[in-house]
Amino acid sequence: MSATPDAMRAVREAVAGLPPVVCYHHPCHDGVFAALAAHVHFSRRGVAARFWPLAVFREPSIAAMGLRGDEAVYLLDYTGPKGFARELAGHCARVVVLDHHKTAADQLGVDVGQSDHRHQQQQQQQQQQQQQQQKAPQQLQQQERLEQQQQQQGKQQQEEEQKQQQAPQQQQQLSEQQEGEEVQQQQLQGVSAGPVADPLPPNLHVLLDIGRSGAELALDYFGREGVPQATLRAFGYVQDADLWAWQLPGSREFHAGLSAEGLEYDVNGNPRVFEALLALDVDRVVERPASSEWIDLKSPPQVSTPAHDPALCLKGAAVLREQQRQIAAAVASAAPLSLGGAAGAGRGWGRGLGCVVSGDLVGWRSALGNALARRSAELGLEPVGVVAYTEDGMAPGKIKVSLRSVAEWDTTRVTEALGGGGHRAASACIVADADFEGWRLRGS
Repeated sequence: MSATPDAMRAVREAVAGLPPVVCYHHPCHDGVFAALAAHVHFSRRGVAARFWPLAVFREPSIAAMGLRGDEAVYLLDYTGPKGFARELAGHCARVVVLDHHKTAADQLGVDVGQSDHRHQQQQQQQQQQQQQQQKAPQQLQQQERLEQQQQQQGKQQQEEEQKQQQAPQQQQQLSEQQEGEEVQQQQLQGVSAGPVADPLPPNLHVLLDIGRSGAELALDYFGREGVPQATLRAFGYVQDADLWAWQLPGSREFHAGLSAEGLEYDVNGNPRVFEALLALDVDRVVERPASSEWIDLKSPPQVSTPAHDPALCLKGAAVLREQQRQIAAAVASAAPLSLGGAAGAGRGWGRGLGCVVSGDLVGWRSALGNALARRSAELGLEPVGVVAYTEDGMAPGKIKVSLRSVAEWDTTRVTEALGGGGHRAASACIVADADFEGWRLRGS
C-alpha cells in the first residue's frame, strides 16, 4: 500500500514494543542510509536493534537471522527475492516493508496508485463527516425553534419530512464509515485497497512509494528527531541520486565523493558504520567547481557557485572528473549486446550497448549505464545500457547485469524475466557466465 502518514502511523502502532530486526539493501547508499534512520530512532530510545544486510546477489537465509518469533523485522529498500517477505512473516511477529522499487509492488501484489486514490477518498470522507458533525448542533437548535413556533400538526409533518431527507444521508454515512473501516483494516494488514490474487499475511505490512528513495521513506517512518542537520542534507543527496533526479547543487559531487570514502556498509563487518555516516562532513565530500566538462548523463547540469568555502572541500569534484574520464573511455569501447541473449531473442527486447567492468566503474555503474543508454539510442539501438560485473560474495560462475534506460524503456521486462528486478529505468539480475556469453554478438 501507499506509504501515507496515516498508513505509517497504523503500522508503527502495530509493531510497538516488539524487538526490532532491521534488514537493509546492501551494498547501497540508499539502503545503508535507510538503516541509519532506524539506528538513530532506536538508539535514542535505548532499544537494542539488530541489523542484517541483504545483498541482491546472495540468497537471504531466514535461519541465519536467528529469529525467536517475537520480533518486528524491517525490510528497508529491498523486499528480497520473490516469496521472501511472505515466508519471513511466518517466522516473526511482524514484517514491515519500506521500499520504492517497482518489482516490490509487483511481487507483493500491491497497487500503489490505487491505494493512493483510495486513501484520498478516505480523507475526503472523514472531512465530510467532520463537517456534518460540526453542523449538527446548529441544525438542532434551528429545528427546536421551528418546533416551538409551529402547531402539532405542522411539527409532525416537519419531522416526517426530516426523517425522509435524513434516511438516504444516514445510509450514505453508514456506507462511507464501513468503507473507511475496511480501508483502515486493509492498511493495517498491508493489503492493497484493490483486489489482489494472493492476499498478504495479516502480519506483513507493506509501505511503498516509488516517488521517494528507500532512505527517505525510512526517515519519514522512523522520524527526523535526533538526526543532525548535516546528515539530513546527506539524506537529500542520497535520494537525489537514487531517483536519478540530480536536482540538488553538488549532488553529483557528493555521490562521487561518498563512493570514494570506501565505507564498508555491512554493519556486522564494520560496527561503526553508522558513526561514520553521522560524522560525514558534507562540505568536505562535495566540491562545486566553477566549470566542468560534463558527460551528458541526463542533461547538462547547471553549475552553481557553492555556498560553502571550496577550500574546505576535499574529494567530490576531483573524483567526479576521474569518473567522467573512465566513463567516457568505457562508452567508447562498449559493444552492442543482444538483450537477454537467447531468452530475449523471441521476445523482441532488441540490442543495447554494454560492457563488462571492474574496479571503480562497478561503483559508478548507474552513471555509466545511463551514458551507455544514451549512446545506444544515438546508434539506433534500444535506449538501454548494460553494465556487467561481479561483486565479492557472489557465487562462482555468476555475473550481475545492471540495466539502465532512457526514453521510458522498461528494463524490468528483461530483469524480472531473468529473476531480478528494480525500477523501470534501473534494474538488475544475476545470470550464469555461460548465459551472458549468449548476449554477445558474433564479431563483437
